Amino acid sequence: EIYGAPPLSSLDHYVDMITRIDRRIRRLYPNAKVVFATSTSVVEEKYEGRRFQRHNNVIEQYNAAAIKALADTDTIFNDLYAHSCKCPMEYRSDEVHYNTPAGAAYMGGKVISVLCRELGISAADVNVENFKLEDYSVDNIGY
Repeated sequence: EIYGAPPLSSLDHYVDMITRIDRRIRRLYPNAKVVFATSTSVVEEKYEGRRFQRHNNVIEQYNAAAIKALADTDTIFNDLYAHSCKCPMEYRSDEVHYNTPAGAAYMGGKVISVLCRELGISAADVNVENFKLEDYSVDNIGY
């Protein structure tokens, strides 16, 4: 939302893109579990007086539309929006990000808990210390 104008992507366009992305993921990776994470909340007061704005009611509309668009699929929903609404202010680094140690742990913990639950592993099984991106390419993961 710039200078009071509506979001650059209309709600209909957003739903169309979410639907198309979902179909593409399922076509390329038919055995994958699909997890959709909702967009997180913002601290609206920190946008006051700025030309670029974000509003939680708009985020809620887009999250609801995405969930409705994917409702007839087996998509797993990770409600990061609700989780972010309970986030202590000191965990945030600005109006939209969680780039603090506590914020990364808080939001990252929610992400990893859902992924681990769906993969049937514990967080202790996730080895980020020796993580190599090249180990997670289309050529060497099952789909």
